[in-house]
Amino acid sequence: MNFQAQIQQFSKNRLKNVETVVTTVDGKKLLERKSDVDPERVITVDTGQRTFGFCEDINPDTKIYRIKPNLYISSQDGASNYTELMDHQITHILNVATGVKNAYPEEFIYRKIELLDIPETRIDQHFSEMIDFINTGCRDGAVLVHCNAGISRSSTAVIAYLMHSMRMTLSDALELVREARPVAKPNDGFMKQLQEYEQKLRL
Repeated sequence: MNFQAQIQQFSKNRLKNVETVVTTVDGKKLLERKSDVDPERVITVDTGQRTFGFCEDINPDTKIYRIKPNLYISSQDGASNYTELMDHQITHILNVATGVKNAYPEEFIYRKIELLDIPETRIDQHFSEMIDFINTGCRDGAVLVHCNAGISRSSTAVIAYLMHSMRMTLSDALELVREARPVAKPNDGFMKQLQEYEQKLRL
């Protein structure tokens, strides 16, 4: 049978019914599937499961990574490593994690902005505050930016800073961050916001 004949004989009713797991903004995990009776109807079931709204740190990494002089990035584990912090002469810590307390509030200057690592989070609303803090920290000492896993939120904050204060393109800023920490990867929503921010900076 040729391809055109296969297309003519195609029927949606012959497709295998699959289940899709959907995660909502508030962390609910829903199971969606088409009704066996009415293929146009989608049945949604709450699985009762919840997600954290951030990348789980299943492989603790206690190191901190140098982006440029006086600017570093890490996971929550690196931010708790006192020896690493002292070795790199960290003075300021930007904590954009969820549910992670500032480890040494008496020893370092902190700014805590608790954000969920989901595409719908408007992290760009905090760019100005984060950039000001990083600028101050780089001027007066050295800054560490961290989230839970050191992958999405922290890299987004650093990239926004590099774009604004170092006049770097999004592409170059992302490349610089990944040279220091290869796992760095803003989620899709954050990438879109960074693209919009790049356009705004060009105006």
